[in-house]
Amino acid sequence: MIARKNILQNESPEAHTYPSRVQNATLWEKLFVSENSPLRELFQEFEFSRRLNPFRLMHKVKHETSLDDSNKVEFSEKVLPNNNPVSVESYQSVGAYLALFSWFGVTDLHKNNMMYKTINRHTKITPLSIECIFNDIYLPSQTLLAPKKTDQNNHSGFDKIFDHLKSEGTTQDIYLFIKGYIEYLLFLNTIKQRISTLVNSIENVHNTPIRVLVKNDSVYLKFFKGYLMTAQEFEKTEVLQLKKSKIPYYFHYLNENKIYFYNTLEEQEPIRQNSPIHKSIHKLSRRQGVMPSQNSYRSLLERGALQLARLLLPKDYSGTLGDKNFSINAQHKIITIKCAGEFYVECES
Repeated sequence: MIARKNILQNESPEAHTYPSRVQNATLWEKLFVSENSPLRELFQEFEFSRRLNPFRLMHKVKHETSLDDSNKVEFSEKVLPNNNPVSVESYQSVGAYLALFSWFGVTDLHKNNMMYKTINRHTKITPLSIECIFNDIYLPSQTLLAPKKTDQNNHSGFDKIFDHLKSEGTTQDIYLFIKGYIEYLLFLNTIKQRISTLVNSIENVHNTPIRVLVKNDSVYLKFFKGYLMTAQEFEKTEVLQLKKSKIPYYFHYLNENKIYFYNTLEEQEPIRQNSPIHKSIHKLSRRQGVMPSQNSYRSLLERGALQLARLLLPKDYSGTLGDKNFSINAQHKIITIKCAGEFYVECES
């Protein structure tokens, strides 16, 4: 077993306390939620995006770096305690929100990384931590905003949204949510080159760590809380970081294949290619650039739409929602989704 006493004689670990260079990870949050979000500005050029506009569901956040190099976050709007039920202005915009983070391959957006607050009597949903981005994912549930299964909603970032849809939403609300998801994915694909050019032009974007999750932080936190774990459950580089009272942190850079970790406070070291952790990391689908692969994009469209329909439609629902351009049909335990000129898919409900 790892000598936990030796590890814990230092200060207790903090999930997001990493070397100063990793402080740049807030760049990924700025990309989406800052007052001067470059994505928000780009998408405002398009009438379609202004109509659905998932950005209006997020707070505008002011990021400031203090003299001690730590990051301070300040909300630009008055934030009230969220004691009220979830109030959704447009389910299509919420579907577009899910599409936005799915297209960008953002993962680890579980409920502890999302903030629900009421602004002017409307619920806003803001990601508090964006570290894992540009992954080739194939289902919206891989963002952790949506659950994998109906009975696993308690951990997802959209737990309140899905609960509200099921308890108070109508089948028309569910249709609009899925339609917004599909329409926004299609829109993002039409401007993918503009997005890629914009992201690659941002200052320091190629020096900003993109976290690679080998294990959920909860596994490491259990270790620090005293759960008995053998050394075999951790790889050598994980043990090295745990002994410094740090949650193991692995990362890569945009358009780069190498995986790094910090062997000292400021020195980064690439993972050896023949190490077990290198093999497990390379099973993860990291992109070579900003845009999703064609397989990822098509899967998010087709399988993603079916996943959302299975998650949200009542089990006993039978009927057709939508029109000739986009429709969802449920008959005899079969769900069929048609999107004119794009796809036709079906699965068991």
